[in-house]
Amino acid sequence: RRGSMPSLLREQPADLSDCVQAKQEGAINATAVALFDSQELSRLEPGTRLELLDGHEVVLVLQRVQLAQSGRRSLYFVIAGGGGEGHVTVSSSGSAYASIHHHTRGVVYCIEATALGCNVLLEYPAEFFSRHES
Repeated sequence: RRGSMPSLLREQPADLSDCVQAKQEGAINATAVALFDSQELSRLEPGTRLELLDGHEVVLVLQRVQLAQSGRRSLYFVIAGGGGEGHVTVSSSGSAYASIHHHTRGVVYCIEATALGCNVLLEYPAEFFSRHES
């Protein structure tokens, strides 16, 4: 399956041992990632299917893209098969923030920019957030 469809993220070699974002409470997995080519991001059309991470089984379907004057892009997705939804905001510098709720798997994927020059994909159990909402 690897390479069968474009991916939003690709794994990037980075030492996350000193990365504050990778050590957040509740995170069960942290992966250093780089974003899909920013030039290509601007060409994505609603309905485009992307793997969340190259070789990952989570497939996102783009619903809409919102552009800000600052050059920031917000992309809104649903998970293929009706399993959830999410959004990704990408700055003109390539740093990203995201929250993707996969209801079927019971996980929440978050993307955060780091001081290491990469982004980090964090995976949380969904119940972590429901316990901390008050």
